[in-house]
Amino acid sequence: MQTRTSLAVITFFVCLLSACDPDFQNTSQLCANVPTTAVRVGVTDFSVSAGGDYPLYLEDILLGFEPEDGGASLTAAEQEARTFVLDKLNSYLDYTSTDGIVTAANNPLDFLEELIATTEGARVIGAFQEAKDQMARAIAADDDFCNYTNRNIVIEDTSTGDLLYVDFNLSYNPFTRIVQQSVLATRTEDALLSATDRATAPFVGFYQADPDAFVASGHTQPYLRQAIMNDSTETEIFNVDDGFDTRLGVMEFIIQNKVCKPDDDAEKPGDLETCDAGVTTRPVAKAQCTGDDSDPADDGETNKIAFNAYNVSSDFPEVKRVRVETDYPTQEVRIYVSEYIEAIENPYAAAGEPAVIYDPTNCEKQAVLDELADANPDTTTGVRLTVVEDPGYDIIYSGEGEDRTETPPTPAITYQGSLAAERQQEL
Repeated sequence: MQTRTSLAVITFFVCLLSACDPDFQNTSQLCANVPTTAVRVGVTDFSVSAGGDYPLYLEDILLGFEPEDGGASLTAAEQEARTFVLDKLNSYLDYTSTDGIVTAANNPLDFLEELIATTEGARVIGAFQEAKDQMARAIAADDDFCNYTNRNIVIEDTSTGDLLYVDFNLSYNPFTRIVQQSVLATRTEDALLSATDRATAPFVGFYQADPDAFVASGHTQPYLRQAIMNDSTETEIFNVDDGFDTRLGVMEFIIQNKVCKPDDDAEKPGDLETCDAGVTTRPVAKAQCTGDDSDPADDGETNKIAFNAYNVSSDFPEVKRVRVETDYPTQEVRIYVSEYIEAIENPYAAAGEPAVIYDPTNCEKQAVLDELADANPDTTTGVRLTVVEDPGYDIIYSGEGEDRTETPPTPAITYQGSLAAERQQEL
């Protein structure tokens, strides 16, 4: 009797032979072996026009941020807050817009991401295209991780000679079925290779997309898009979070206090220095941090922490955090403000010390922990700081397990924004 070998068995056998071939590479290996070709691009500016296949980061958010009535219903202080937001975001991303309609941008982040997405033949960069082609093949195979990283990318501003060193990463996870792209740009090559400096990079862009939406040519439609920008003083941060799945666009501005240090940090690493005359300093909240009483020369942190804050409006002259939410379906714009970034209880406050310490220093945190430990010598679980949330900015959680509830923050300003028609439907 004649027997027949099934096609499935033959295919399986052939696959085994291929895997034994020394030239065989699985998806992960193929992705890792995509050449990280050097890229050097010279530009006279970082201008990008709106309205093309690549959408600028803030196109939808700024449209939703525009008052539906042109601002007629806003108070003078609310108009001031809007002006603060627009001026501050343009210090990072430099957008050109009229009545919320964005026409152009001039910043490295939008420039880089548009360059990665472009389909204009003369402008397509081979390294980016190779990475996207391999990612498309990995998604089609759907059998292993794929990760591409290229840190050999330099963008030169030929008008100033300034350089940007770029880390470009593209990955696919077949288990979570998420495609991610990130770009990170630093002012020096050393900063690009330093984990510490990368955390304060001037430009970071990121998206997550469904693999079915990924395209090797053009712009991939994400369901989440984020950006982080740090100013040169490393005291201010600007965050963008645009959710196509949540239909919520968010901008956030944060400013921190700054430790005054010697001009030459290399000579006296870690030392603090009295801030320059005219600099507003933050009062020391714990006696343990004011200095060593036995050493008159040691004044601890007194006059050594520069106080920084935003003047958002006449209603909010000293603010540490500002968050703007544009709710696309409801067209509601919500602006939240907080006078602090972090706060902790000071349960064993001495005379003259505050019951709550706002934006505590490490010394003050340790002083509170020491007092808690002294007051609870028999504890077996250790002691911890008690955080004080801001009901005007933070979600307040209470209860545990099934009884756990959350109370959303109360916005300082609410008004009706403009319709972003394309953002009415969830992806």
